[in-house]
Amino acid sequence: MPQIVEEVYYGGAKSFIRRLGLTPLVDEINAALTGFHLLVGERAHGNSRAAVRMLLHERFDKLGGWTKAASTGIDRTKCRTVNDTRVCVGVEARVPARGSLLVVDMLRLRSAFRDGHIDVGIVIVPGDRLSRLLSDRPPSISDARKHANAARLEDS
Repeated sequence: MPQIVEEVYYGGAKSFIRRLGLTPLVDEINAALTGFHLLVGERAHGNSRAAVRMLLHERFDKLGGWTKAASTGIDRTKCRTVNDTRVCVGVEARVPARGSLLVVDMLRLRSAFRDGHIDVGIVIVPGDRLSRLLSDRPPSISDARKHANAARLEDS
């Protein structure tokens, strides 16, 4: 079963999640990422990144309520109402090969946050080990940390 190997929070996101009542949505994301069997061959670049991405989208579809946010271009969003206040989470799943798109995803989330479309943004990337096993080697958690620092997400 897949597991979440690392979580990195920027700009008070952990506090926002708790304070805004978004913990159930983050728990759904975690369930989508971990609640299934993922068979991966132990050979570099020997596993389809496209298949993993499709699997993740299917997992979000099964959860229900996670929509493609056409206006913001974010992979998935979901909102909930807490004490008459609507709060939203945006998710980008960066499994495609081009690591340069990771920064674009991060900036897209920051823009959606700034423009009031979401309250918290989450980027999903493979762990360092899984990234090496997927075709075209998509960006890993190590790459995501570097890009987040370059995008100055600690200020978001």
